[in-house]
Amino acid sequence: THALGHLVNLSTEGCVIATAHAPEAGQPLHLLVQVPTHGPIKIQHAVVRWRALGLCGVEFVHLSPPHHDS
Repeated sequence: THALGHLVNLSTEGCVIATAHAPEAGQPLHLLVQVPTHGPIKIQHAVVRWRALGLCGVEFVHLSPPHHDS
């Protein structure tokens, strides 16, 4: 299942996402975060830690290594 959301807060350990359909706490996720100044960041494994009022807190478990063009 794919869903769109907007980052409210981003850190190296996780993020807060605003979304109309927040996943359940404990649900594993794969994320593709679009960062205008750095390009997309793939998060291979993340876990929803909490959700409330259209927001969910996500902990990053495994990030893909950055891709660099030569």
